Amino acid sequence: MPWAIWIKNKSVVLGDTMINNIRWDPLMIYGWTDKELMEAWSFIFPLTDKSMKDSCLPLTNPAWFYTPNPWWRFTLERPPLLPPGQMSSNTSKTLLESDLSEASLDLMERELVPLEICQRKFLTGESTGILIQGIHPQLKLIQTITTTASFTLGTLTKQTQLNLLEHAITLMTGTIVHRENLRQVGWKWMTSRRAFAQECESFEPHLSPKMNILVWNCREAMKPFFRSAIRDLTNLHSPGIIVVTESRISGSRAGNILRSLPYDGIHTTNPIGYAGGIWLLWRKDMVDMEVLAATEQEIHAIVKEHAPSFPGIPNAALLQGN
Repeated sequence: MPWAIWIKNKSVVLGDTMINNIRWDPLMIYGWTDKELMEAWSFIFPLTDKSMKDSCLPLTNPAWFYTPNPWWRFTLERPPLLPPGQMSSNTSKTLLESDLSEASLDLMERELVPLEICQRKFLTGESTGILIQGIHPQLKLIQTITTTASFTLGTLTKQTQLNLLEHAITLMTGTIVHRENLRQVGWKWMTSRRAFAQECESFEPHLSPKMNILVWNCREAMKPFFRSAIRDLTNLHSPGIIVVTESRISGSRAGNILRSLPYDGIHTTNPIGYAGGIWLLWRKDMVDMEVLAATEQEIHAIVKEHAPSFPGIPNAALLQGN
């Protein structure tokens, strides 16, 4: 099934060459000189009889689940999904061309990359942070401790030499933190403390975890399993805050998904082209959050935790290999 955009009251079909260009260079902003054209490029949709007439296609339409969506999966992303005709180690049958759908590709991705915590950090000193590579599916955890009453949260996004994105999520104790100071801490984690930012901290018996903060590089929030994955993560880890990186959508499509999630605090940033996009989700019964500044490349927020009501820390078995 082909893909299209709606411009000048008609559907314009996108050929394979254009889709491949997006996959190779997802940061390209098409139509940036024309607001209407740029908006059209941000709403690519499967071309069906309905979308050809209506200029769009609701996310509930089956075409989103049965049409393979190659522009959601960039060429350099890892691990790459197996091509048609090959088998994954956990797939019971060979996936033929006719078997491919967004649902089957989604299932294959979950089999290749289980949704498990790969790194854990504690906010015990002045600051802590983690790095997220935009092309890798990763789930990471930061825990505050009982002595932490408030902190400043920042996200910083930069472009790599491969024309992809890297995200730093940093926490600093206290709330009197200037935006420039927070930005400098983010760059610090991306450079001089890069090795430490990739390490996992072991649990210390004297530490009393207070709140979980999950950071999930979802690599497209429109994938079929995204909403159920958020619900599962919420039930398993009871996070007060979830930072979702690489949402890759904005506007009404993002709004439809966000309204279905079990979080009443929401702040989002837009993608850069087809990559990036950060969703900051929080539970208002657990934290008060004030977003002071936000752009496509950074967020600066003040977080004040409520009285301790921590339900428990993740089972050590979830931190496999760490």
